[in-house]
Amino acid sequence: MGDIPDMTQPDTPPTGTSPPQAGPGGGRLARSFAVAARVFEAIGKIVLLISGTGIVAMTLIIGWHVFARRVLNDTPNWSETSTVLIMFWYSLLGAAIGVRYRMHIGLVFVRDRMPPTLRKVVDCFTHAVVAAVGVLLLCYGTEMAQSTWDQTIPTVGIPVGIQYLPFPIAGALIAIFAVELLLRTLSGQELEGAWN
Repeated sequence: MGDIPDMTQPDTPPTGTSPPQAGPGGGRLARSFAVAARVFEAIGKIVLLISGTGIVAMTLIIGWHVFARRVLNDTPNWSETSTVLIMFWYSLLGAAIGVRYRMHIGLVFVRDRMPPTLRKVVDCFTHAVVAAVGVLLLCYGTEMAQSTWDQTIPTVGIPVGIQYLPFPIAGALIAIFAVELLLRTLSGQELEGAWN
């Protein structure tokens, strides 16, 4: 997956970013990006912790499911539903972090051969499309969670809406991170992608 850039040092440009632009307002812009980088770095660590905990929990539940079924001959009825629920959470939150640090799969061999100006246009378009997808996930995910909140998952006894809650949360994060990448591209202070 690659290392997440450490962008928490206040006195130096964030790792993986271009140096601050010269000229009026350049210092202010660099400081704004540094503050945003620290905030998003903290959010990223929290989300990664949640996602990592989800993977561990899902692995333990599946292990217990197999053991109970094969050894105890008593399959727990909650385990399968729980693993699907946890998978929704960690995969969608992980996707949001993948957008921030550009860890998602990208076909860059054509983009990297473009002239710098055209490459910047393509990058801006890509970030805008990703932000739009995040907004769609936020809107429709909220609608799905709200419309199913009164229903209950029988095997685990929790609202069905919790299963859809990671969609709007991840959508909001994806939109925010994509807008940040768009602004960085426009200002020339980009984060390095995971492939760089």
